[in-house]
Amino acid sequence: VAPILRALDRANAALTVLERRDVPADLRLVVLVDQCEALFTSRISADEQKYYGAALEALVASGRVQVIATLRANAREAALSIPAFGRLIDAQQGLSLGPPTPDAFGEIVRGPAEAAGLAFERDDAGIGLDEVLLQDVSRDPDALPLLQFALDRLYEKAAQRVLDDDAKLGDVPEGEPVLTLSHADYTALGGLSGAIGQQADAALRTVSDAARARLPSLVRALTVAGPGATVLGRAPVAIAMPDAATQELVEALLSARVLVRGVRKDAGVAVDELRFAHERVLSSWDKAREAVDAAQIFLRVRSDLTRAEARWRQGGQPTDLLLPAGLRLAEAENVLSDFGSELDRHDPRLRGYVQASARHANRRQRLTQAAAAVFAVVALAAGWFAYQSDRNSRLAAANADIALANERKAVSSAILAEEEVRRTTEALALAETERNRAEQALRAANAAASGLAQELAAGTKNWPGVDKNFINRMLIRAQNILLISLAAGGDDVSPTQRSLAIVYSGMADIQISFGNYEFCLLYTSDAADDM
Repeated sequence: VAPILRALDRANAALTVLERRDVPADLRLVVLVDQCEALFTSRISADEQKYYGAALEALVASGRVQVIATLRANAREAALSIPAFGRLIDAQQGLSLGPPTPDAFGEIVRGPAEAAGLAFERDDAGIGLDEVLLQDVSRDPDALPLLQFALDRLYEKAAQRVLDDDAKLGDVPEGEPVLTLSHADYTALGGLSGAIGQQADAALRTVSDAARARLPSLVRALTVAGPGATVLGRAPVAIAMPDAATQELVEALLSARVLVRGVRKDAGVAVDELRFAHERVLSSWDKAREAVDAAQIFLRVRSDLTRAEARWRQGGQPTDLLLPAGLRLAEAENVLSDFGSELDRHDPRLRGYVQASARHANRRQRLTQAAAAVFAVVALAAGWFAYQSDRNSRLAAANADIALANERKAVSSAILAEEEVRRTTEALALAETERNRAEQALRAANAAASGLAQELAAGTKNWPGVDKNFINRMLIRAQNILLISLAAGGDDVSPTQRSLAIVYSGMADIQISFGNYEFCLLYTSDAADDM
């Protein structure tokens, strides 16, 4: 800013001296920045955008420089993202322009024509060409660029008719228009909407097939990915026209005023450049619109590569600023494969950046694969050991379950055995009790039998008149009881034997009374054995 202000001071001093002013001159500078949206394209780095905005802000802050910049509405958000531009906009030092009103369009069409001495032809119905233009533009408020293009082409055709008649422009009688813009020329242009498209298509029809085939690459060279839309760019002629076929196409479009060629100073060096005449070329010309639609990925990737490569280069080419493996790198490699020569013409450094990114990604991929292989082996080993550990754990658990079951079974068996012992003990005790009771009963029976036997034996002598057969039967029953008692045994059988001997003795006496001496001898012998 300081050099500009010093230059203004020198100009003021010189003008004051030159004009011999009593009061020093106060010259001010006006800077016009047209199509400021071009600042926010991929060709301008973020640092350059920041410095440019800071420079404009400093010029405005000096109070001696006025900056007028035009900015499309769809680039406003991008401008606000840069601090200096944001402050200028927030300070309300901007003027938002809406679409022209019908009255404004009337002034746009008629005012310059009147000033230049031009007239609009009227048709047989008395309708002037200016009325037709205003009616057409009212259908499309954004058609101002098309209106400009159509008026320019109508002027050129009217001027060419004068020249074709070997007349001079402006050589007309007083009060007559210099030129008349005709309905026929407007119809030939295709009206407002078809003006650019018709001109461009007409130009394409004059070139070879090879030249027509170069249109997509020319569109890619002269457009850039802007904020939310594709915007016009510019390219040096050497880049935009790499071969004879493209040169043929460019010359035809220049003649049709679809392209514009101009010289721009870049760091003091004159650069011959090409650009489209207006953004509406990209929307109103079908073939250009199709080429733009097909180039969206290319333009986006080229923009991304341009910014990424600049950061990588300015940062000392660190690996962390290379494109990572994934979609971005894949798209960059595809664009390099399909449009490598165009990328090289745009910026030869982009190829090296993509290749460096691919090499780095491949190295990382190989390392990742190697690590994955190692991890896989480790995982397999860990899995095998885990399987063995799990298997051993399961076996140990199964053995523990078996041991626990066996222990429970042993405990149950011990409980059952203890219960059986208890029952056996109780049975033995009960049997002992029963045996004692039996012995007591047996002793009582022996005693009773012995007493009965003695009484019966004595009865044969002491009970005269008693039937001896009855006594004999009773003695036999006593005999049987005593024999059973004798067979059962016991602690002392002698009383039983004595009682039995008494019974036998009584039975012998009975047999004598019956006269059965043989049985008498037998019972006498048995009695002797039991004595």
